[in-house]
Amino acid sequence: MTKQKKQNVSLGQSVKIIQLLNSNCSDVNLKLGRQGIIRSLKLTQNNCRILIIEFKDNTRIWFFEGEIDLI
Repeated sequence: MTKQKKQNVSLGQSVKIIQLLNSNCSDVNLKLGRQGIIRSLKLTQNNCRILIIEFKDNTRIWFFEGEIDLI
């Protein structure tokens, strides 16, 4: 398991989806390589940050921090 680099993310920041750690949904797969804006941050029970990303088509999908790159 590779250690994920912690990034200083904040609401309203632009990001690019760089990888998908686990996806079985074609709608999520289509977002790979796309840019979006961080709309919400969540913390899981095991201290993993989840980011809600909004895209130009107004869809919002959650991603793990390791799946995005700051722009």
